[in-house]
Amino acid sequence: MAKVAFFGLPAHGHTNPSLPVVRELVRHGESVTYYSHETFRGAIESTGARFRAYDPPLGKNATPEAANSLLLIALLLETTLEMLPRLVEDLKRDPVDYAIHDSVCPWGRCASEVLGLPSVCSTTTFALAPGLFRADHFFARFWTGVTTIVENLPYLGRIGKAQKKLARNYGIKIGHVMNVVSNPAPLTIVYTSRELQPRAELFGSNYLFVGPSIADREPDPEFAREMGNGPVIYISLGTIFNEQTEFYRVCMEALGGMKQRVVLSVGRKTDIASLGPLPGNFLVRNWAPQLEVLSRAGLFLTRAGVNSVHEALLYGVPMLLFPQIAEQKMVAKQIAKLGAGVVLSERVKPRELREQVERVLGTASFRQAAEKLSFSLRNSGGHERAAEAILEYRAGGGRTAGATDRGTTAP
Repeated sequence: MAKVAFFGLPAHGHTNPSLPVVRELVRHGESVTYYSHETFRGAIESTGARFRAYDPPLGKNATPEAANSLLLIALLLETTLEMLPRLVEDLKRDPVDYAIHDSVCPWGRCASEVLGLPSVCSTTTFALAPGLFRADHFFARFWTGVTTIVENLPYLGRIGKAQKKLARNYGIKIGHVMNVVSNPAPLTIVYTSRELQPRAELFGSNYLFVGPSIADREPDPEFAREMGNGPVIYISLGTIFNEQTEFYRVCMEALGGMKQRVVLSVGRKTDIASLGPLPGNFLVRNWAPQLEVLSRAGLFLTRAGVNSVHEALLYGVPMLLFPQIAEQKMVAKQIAKLGAGVVLSERVKPRELREQVERVLGTASFRQAAEKLSFSLRNSGGHERAAEAILEYRAGGGRTAGATDRGTTAP
């Protein structure tokens, strides 16, 4: 048995994929201490890991939802400087054998480096590298958040100041600013397949693409009865940006009266009564059992969050993509490029939405592309392969001979 510290990012999209891996490590006898926010204590402790709250608490702004990516990088570096002394003190007082850090947790990477710990990176988004952005202006534009040079100069100044302080106080050299939101390690676990990863050829053998890490969920027979028989259209904007009353009204105007049942999940903060009269073919709820709905879906309208996209693809469901932030736009572009979906305009109107729904439902190639990606994801190994690779890495004393992806080419 070995002791491991897991430095998590307190966001559902980053925490949820890590939990099945942690549960598997615990099952194999590892003693895991998982750093996060109090909000996630119950979910973390249910895996058998020990929960430990960040001290000082991780600031709300140091999350991937920051609108400008240079601002996000500055916030992450400043958060690292604030948290690093206590983390290093914790790990000296309660030593571990190795560490795992989320790809957007530079404080985890830096704490490991200060203490000379073998480290593993847990990447819940696509893998990122500077070459990815040089090759595609889309990625460069949305991941740097550049609008004008003048606007971004203050963020660049904060980034430079933080980098110098890390180098002076701890001897840590961050390198390219993209490392702040990717934090690669000798073993980097990526929860997608090589087939879905943009420009996968940029990522060497230390990157292991294991497909989505999704825990089993209890079925909801009552919700299944409400959905009725036949395929459904599923609309959900995720757990963060879901207070979108006007958008939901657009959906009702566009899709009301269609023969397909439409399941609309509006989030727990939206008052369903505020939407007005509901079309007869709509089932509107504050929450829906997503995997159960996707298993019956012919189409999914989504913000293009990484977890939701992977869950849809597991069932071979094509998508309409309505991204709002940089990470979602990157995912949406890749899904559209691979033929499994269509990106909607930011101010989509009812007529356009209806046309795109009919287009995707009526064109077999979208479903075929989604099913091809489903094969690649289902055959990448999932959380079991991730845990297996981590244990092999630990057994090798923090050395890896190169991660090996499962064969995922569809027959």
